[in-house]
Amino acid sequence: MNIIITKKIENVRYTHGSPDAAKAIFNQIKGTFPKGNEYRIFSEPIILEDGRKISWTTEYKGKAINFDKLSKEEQNKANKMLRTQIKKLFDASKKFEDTALTDFLYQCIEIPDLNNIYLIRKGMEEHLVLTEWGFVSDVPGAERGLLAKIINTLRIPMLFTVVYNDDDSIAPGKEINFEFEDEKEIHKSNDKGQIIVDEVKIDEVVKAFQLEDNKPINVQTYKCYEEGRYKIKVPRIIDMKFKVINNKKVVLPNQTFIFTYNDQKITLTSDANGTMLLPKMFAETEVKAHQIIEEKEAHINRFVCEKDTEEYLIIIKEDVYNMRFKVIDNKDNIIRNAEIKVKYEGKTATLFSDKDGYAVLEDVEPGTKVEVVATKKKKK
Repeated sequence: MNIIITKKIENVRYTHGSPDAAKAIFNQIKGTFPKGNEYRIFSEPIILEDGRKISWTTEYKGKAINFDKLSKEEQNKANKMLRTQIKKLFDASKKFEDTALTDFLYQCIEIPDLNNIYLIRKGMEEHLVLTEWGFVSDVPGAERGLLAKIINTLRIPMLFTVVYNDDDSIAPGKEINFEFEDEKEIHKSNDKGQIIVDEVKIDEVVKAFQLEDNKPINVQTYKCYEEGRYKIKVPRIIDMKFKVINNKKVVLPNQTFIFTYNDQKITLTSDANGTMLLPKMFAETEVKAHQIIEEKEAHINRFVCEKDTEEYLIIIKEDVYNMRFKVIDNKDNIIRNAEIKVKYEGKTATLFSDKDGYAVLEDVEPGTKVEVVATKKKKK
């Protein structure tokens, strides 16, 4: 047997009458649950020969660590383990349909304080046991242990539904951090966007948040109440893909832009396909794209991040020029008021030469193929 602690029997009062009665009660509990280990939450009281000392032992092998020696995080974990083990014990007792047994167990889980909880650790295995159960000090004003009150505190599961904040549609696969009762838990929403946080005290305030660069974002708080349903709204995160083209829909590589949004600035340059990617953007975010030409800002495009937009087009109108024609005959004589038919890019235009024989076609992009036919008007 693994001895947890040995103490003198003095200035104490056993709620079951005597140390001998505690030993008999342990045997009774052990005999009640012969097929399980539920009884092991109670350490076995072994009375030493002189009758003045008692050793509390356990069948679990490993190092016994007092509750007071555990870290805050380990204590929170131990409290949860304790509630689970006690619940298993009481659930096992229900099959006997014996209220006297239930009352009996409630008396047994009474301990002086939380320092009568020990964690038995061996490798990765951990178990909790109670020592000095059914014990109370003879000091005036001393109460029976507080453990039963802790166990009896009503705890219920909280059902959260995680939705996107832009349209309230379900958000599966979202990692949410929870903090309550000095505990920290991390859950991921299922395919229905749901998360269940177990064993939360009624009226407890629960904080839910996401992490970005290890910092809490999107912090929301909820109060636990019976039959409560809770909604966690999270921002929809989208990669914004931009394509840079000219007004002929030709992609334009090596175009540099400064993107500004939420007081942030990012410089991107279009690749060989004319594309740029602005990753992990929140839906509904307003974005400005400032083109940089010769180290100066030129064209400005404005966008709003939307869930259904696969690609955002940045259309750059290239520089245009005026084409000037001079109409002459085969002897280089100027021809005034000649009719000029022009075709380019599926467009047609009719021009007339001026008194100096000139005509102007406006707003033509470099490289545009232009067909021109000039006709001299016949004299009437």
